[in-house]
Amino acid sequence: MNTALTPRSQFEATLKLTSDWHVGLGAGRPGEIDRLIQRDTAGLPFIPAKTLTGMWRDACETVALGLDNGETGVWSAWVIYLFGEQPAIATPTQVRAQQHPPRAAALSIRDASFSDGFKQAIVGNQPLLAAMTFIKPGIGIDGKTGCAKENFLRFEEMARAGATLQASCELSLADLSEEQQKAAYCLLAVSTRLMTRLGGKRRRGAGSCELTIEDHIKPWLDWLKENPNPSPPPSVVDSEEVNPQWKKDQNSDQLSEQSQAWQTVPLQITTHSPLVIACRTLGNVVETLDYIPGSHLLRPIMQRLRPLLKGSDIDLGQAIAHKELLVTNATLEIQNQRGLPIPLALSGTKLGGGLKEGGTVYNLLAETAPQQIQLKKEQAGYLIPGELEHLPPFSTVGKAVLTHNTVDDAVQRPTQSVGGVYSYQAIVPKTTFRAELRLPDYLVTQLAKVQADWWKTLTGEARLGQSKKDSYGQVTLTAAAPETASSATEIAGTENQRLTVWLLSDLLLRDERLRPSTSVEVFAKVLGDRLGCKLTYQQPWKAESTESPSKISLVARSHRLESWQVRWGLPRPSLAGFAAGSCFVFTLEAGEQLDPAKLTALAIQGVGNRCAEGFGQVSFNSPLLTQPTSKRSAAEISSDASSVSPPVLLSPPVGSATPEIDYARCIEKAAWREVIQKAAEALFVESAGREQHLGFSSAKPDMSQLGSLRSVLARLKNPRQQTFTAWLNRVSEKRADKWPPGSLAKLKPLFDEDNKVWQLLDEGIQSAALPEFTQLRLVNNDETWLRTELWVEAVQTVMATGIRAHKRSLENNSADDDNNRANVGGTSHGTAA
Repeated sequence: MNTALTPRSQFEATLKLTSDWHVGLGAGRPGEIDRLIQRDTAGLPFIPAKTLTGMWRDACETVALGLDNGETGVWSAWVIYLFGEQPAIATPTQVRAQQHPPRAAALSIRDASFSDGFKQAIVGNQPLLAAMTFIKPGIGIDGKTGCAKENFLRFEEMARAGATLQASCELSLADLSEEQQKAAYCLLAVSTRLMTRLGGKRRRGAGSCELTIEDHIKPWLDWLKENPNPSPPPSVVDSEEVNPQWKKDQNSDQLSEQSQAWQTVPLQITTHSPLVIACRTLGNVVETLDYIPGSHLLRPIMQRLRPLLKGSDIDLGQAIAHKELLVTNATLEIQNQRGLPIPLALSGTKLGGGLKEGGTVYNLLAETAPQQIQLKKEQAGYLIPGELEHLPPFSTVGKAVLTHNTVDDAVQRPTQSVGGVYSYQAIVPKTTFRAELRLPDYLVTQLAKVQADWWKTLTGEARLGQSKKDSYGQVTLTAAAPETASSATEIAGTENQRLTVWLLSDLLLRDERLRPSTSVEVFAKVLGDRLGCKLTYQQPWKAESTESPSKISLVARSHRLESWQVRWGLPRPSLAGFAAGSCFVFTLEAGEQLDPAKLTALAIQGVGNRCAEGFGQVSFNSPLLTQPTSKRSAAEISSDASSVSPPVLLSPPVGSATPEIDYARCIEKAAWREVIQKAAEALFVESAGREQHLGFSSAKPDMSQLGSLRSVLARLKNPRQQTFTAWLNRVSEKRADKWPPGSLAKLKPLFDEDNKVWQLLDEGIQSAALPEFTQLRLVNNDETWLRTELWVEAVQTVMATGIRAHKRSLENNSADDDNNRANVGGTSHGTAA
């Protein structure tokens, strides 16, 4: 047995596209293109992870089917281990008989895209980006007649052949023996030889590809011959088994809620791929939240902290149950601060704009707007309180909608029976969020004993949200050193017996019957019990001046969250409560006072249920809500005057070029050809241009001479070619009268000088405002090579364009002469009659 083989848990899959390819977006451009290809955030074509995963699984299933002799065996079990079970296509009998949750995939595959160096060289260069694809016409064939269907002409966008893409892969091997690790990795390596086509029209010549994860596959083939029947994969671990670390000790109540000081660990989350935090499903569209709930962050944080506390008396599960460890929601980063949801009490003028436009914004809790002004509530986005004289900085989260499909194995097409086409609304990549991990001092002290810089273990890659094993959910989590916890709580203003509450996250409450509640009275009672006082809600409380309309004391709305149990794929109970941004004004009974320590502790730990997961975060008496905002002006935005850095071009290695360099030069050629064609058309669109540069007049040369010139152009191979010189000498001696004076002298430099044609094309580029040739480069020092490589095509294109334009002019002149003669003849006949 070959023992030198080493399976890898993290590896790169290289995908080389050897023909033109098309991975469709599911949409077109009306009136122009029927089918567009998918592009990443940089504008480059790519292979989505879902497409790559589906094709790779199909190849593995084919290999397993052969190794198991057409039956379900050990290799089929390894396919399920690698790619997970598919409960969506299971029969009802199989679902009822299943006693364990569906197995999750052990293999995670990311999008196959171009290298970072290639992206840096081409990003922002629209001519080169456009040259990566071309438009391919097509028709539909009638199955009965075998002829083209009428009115069925279509145009499809295709990516050029020669691209080499990289996909990051991660394989879970921790729970496998050495033999099992080799079996799993061997199946992946061997199946790459069966993955030869992908994407649309792959059975009609498009999408031919080569997938590799190993430079040499023969050692794995030898291992497979020696081990045709390896050990099966481990059985599925029952997810409902109680983890001892989460068992609650009934006799342990180490802390009271306000007896300990707290510390916060600032967290920064940056998305590297689209992120789907499922909010609800409408038809076949899954909508996303515009923040990351603390429940999504709690799992990776626990996975990183639990090893540090192994063997200690600290139970993280119990700390969560006692609200002694919590993670806030990750909201949009604004000016390096954690954004807060917009208070619903803020309303902007409908015509003058609100926070986004820097218009007038009214705080309806502290002021009233004139009756003649129509207001519009600020309902979406995030802000930071900022300075009192300016409106708070405001921003929203960018979103995109991405379409996918589920392919039926039987017909190899999306069908309704397996789900068909569906869309994900997702947060766009390169979005930065901020959150906080809050812990009491005793937990921080215990962690510091194990490792002084324990918070650094939280930093790293993570996968969050829906469909996180492929195209979505790849983020980087960065933690900073702990800080003393503080809250945005202001005690000032409570002397007038009012408490203004601003919900920074959704609030989950239960009434006396333990039912979910959105009652203001229930909220007042829960809050009053935690603060040790009685709060009342008055609707409305009057302004000091009876002439102005009454101010409001409540601006709230309910919010309902729907989620799924990931492993079973079943819905969880709905979470209904007050929405983030809701605002309340409560009144204290006469003689009662608020305890600042209780307010601060409550602002840190939260109110209501599931506070450890980010729910119930509140702010008390924020100046943004206790003071008018209509007089505030928009903050000045400093303009970034820094110049855009030039692209970093690719550098070819010494010796033979790499496939990436070859593909880059293919793109350069396509872009240069496009500019050459358009510049030539701009040169000769008018007769003056043909006369100036080629010496053609309105009548000369005739079509026979132009045909002779075409035949010489077809044989052109390099400058100063004897074929053209001999042809020019013969024409000058015998056919000079067929050409305008000086025309042949103007043509000669085009064929004898290396730079004459490029000088002409530069004039066409200037007149048509086209990108210059110096801008159409991906590889260093390629301009000279391209001018030499494309010289023949440039001369042929320039001359062919000039000849076509001259031919159209001759035909138009001939048609005008015929019309004139017909008009003259018609008039004479009528007069004679």
